[in-house]
Amino acid sequence: MLVSEAETLVSSGDNDFQYNPEYKVLICKKCKYAIRGLETHLEDAHGLKKKERRPLLDRYNSLFLAKPEDIYIPPFHGPPFKVLGDPIPAFQCLDCNHISINRKSIRGHYNKAYGWRYSKEDCTHWTAVHIQTFFIKFHQCYFIVRKESTLM
Repeated sequence: MLVSEAETLVSSGDNDFQYNPEYKVLICKKCKYAIRGLETHLEDAHGLKKKERRPLLDRYNSLFLAKPEDIYIPPFHGPPFKVLGDPIPAFQCLDCNHISINRKSIRGHYNKAYGWRYSKEDCTHWTAVHIQTFFIKFHQCYFIVRKESTLM
């Protein structure tokens, strides 16, 4: 059963973070991604001193945050997570569901994985999609969402 985003998000009482209990991620609204370590994030991304970090650490330390590798991928073509920002355009391989954010990379994937070479008769093996990710850099895992004209 797909639970709507509005039902799964728990308000934190401030404007900086939003916890999603279904996926067990704490998302920074300013950065638009889930964080792995709150203290490090507050120091590195926001430049907060130890004294400024303490109230936020006290507020969020009781939340259970899943390890990035343990978070399951949301269902394909589900609603976008507003807190993660607008979905970005990408390409999905039609044979193995590999996702890439640029055309050159998806062509390289298909060439390497399937020995394909571009021709007018056999020009694409991927489709355009819209994606989001909870994490950036390490543990980045794209998931396909519905593209909605406006996120409310």
